[in-house]
Amino acid sequence: MKRTWILASAAAVLSASALLGGGHAWSAPEAATFDGDTVHSFVLFKIKHMGTSWTYGRFNDFTVSVGMNDAGTEVTSVAFDVKTDSVDTGQPKRDGHVKSPDFHNAKQFEDIKFASTAAKTLDADTTEVTGDLTLHGVTKPVTVKVVKVGAGKGMKGEALVGLETTFSLKRSDYGMKSMIGPVGDDVQITVAVEAAKK
Repeated sequence: MKRTWILASAAAVLSASALLGGGHAWSAPEAATFDGDTVHSFVLFKIKHMGTSWTYGRFNDFTVSVGMNDAGTEVTSVAFDVKTDSVDTGQPKRDGHVKSPDFHNAKQFEDIKFASTAAKTLDADTTEVTGDLTLHGVTKPVTVKVVKVGAGKGMKGEALVGLETTFSLKRSDYGMKSMIGPVGDDVQITVAVEAAKK
């Protein structure tokens, strides 16, 4: 008798949950993909030179994709692919050195890739994203905070969202150990994205 009462109570609770949730109590939120507009997006970095000043640079060839809920208010995933041969520090001779085996070895390691494995909403504008970063042939887990800068509509009425993250890594952790001292080990990276809903 007691078991029958427990089963009946459980069934009632499940039925009530389904009714209160409009029949979608167990459904995952709808998802949408937002593709980065690389004309209005940037992958930037800075690194110390001679322990004295910052040297700044960017990568000009990359793709970014962001998974969000259908309303475009919550980040659920992030992926990017940066071509190392596209590094641009404003000095062609230095760019060639950065592409060389002393640093990125762009001919052997053509891509810097990130693929998220988890996303946790911290507040209305901030998501903690964990994923795997591959650099110089080495893959390591990293956790970054992605901040929503704004949202709006594009020229064709498409939904737009602006996102940004800044994080640091040690290049030696990825096997890039050449010239540490004259060139810093710590690299600060900023990824700023304007993305449109597909």
